[in-house]
Amino acid sequence: MNIRKSQTLLLPLAIAVALAACSKKEDAAPAAATPAPAAAPAAPAYTLDESKLPSYNAFHASDLDSAVDACSDFGGYVNGKWLAANEIPGDRTSWGAFTILAERSVAVQHQLAEQVAALQNPTGIEKIVGDFWATGMDEARINAQARSR
Repeated sequence: MNIRKSQTLLLPLAIAVALAACSKKEDAAPAAATPAPAAAPAAPAYTLDESKLPSYNAFHASDLDSAVDACSDFGGYVNGKWLAANEIPGDRTSWGAFTILAERSVAVQHQLAEQVAALQNPTGIEKIVGDFWATGMDEARINAQARSR
């Protein structure tokens, strides 16, 4: 497992541990006289295909440009190597770490929306997301509506 994946997994792991600790506190509370609610149906498992997601940059100490004096050109010292290795794409006016993260976020949302749209008999928010996705992906209907205007 590389460092990037372990950093990516660190936040969900911390959240899971915190939630587990909260549920243990609830379990330790004295039982009330009300009956326990019926078990909810298991939520579908959503997965992400990392190979289809844009890569992201994580900071490493080796990214600092030691050839530049930090006292006279701190921007060059911190950003020099990154700027040299990441030119602005031709279809963009700017490019940076937040743009990369925004593209990755959109790709994650795309994968999740496709998975929700493929569910059989969705309910609640999954039905809303699936219907919204299916409406936007109905190319023939969209083109027909555009021609009728």
